[in-house]
Amino acid sequence: LQRTRAAQAPVAAIHPDTLAALGLAQGDIVCVEQPGGSARVPAQADASVAPGAVWLAAAHPDTAGLAALAGPVSVRKA
Repeated sequence: LQRTRAAQAPVAAIHPDTLAALGLAQGDIVCVEQPGGSARVPAQADASVAPGAVWLAAAHPDTAGLAALAGPVSVRKA
C-alpha cells in the first residue's frame, strides 16, 4: 500500500478556471478550510473537477485536519 498512488501526498485538485478566479496557480500551496479544520496542500489544475469545487484525498495525515469528507470549504493561498 505504501507504494501505491493512494500513498502519495495529496493535492487540492481544482478546475483551471476556478484556480484563475481565486488568483492561484498550479503548485501554489493552498489552505483548504472548513468549520473545524484545515489542510495545507499544493494546488493542482484538473479540468475533470467541476468549476467551483475542490477534490482532496481523505484519510491522509496531510488532510486529517479537515472535519468532514464533503461540504463547503474555502480555499486561499497559504
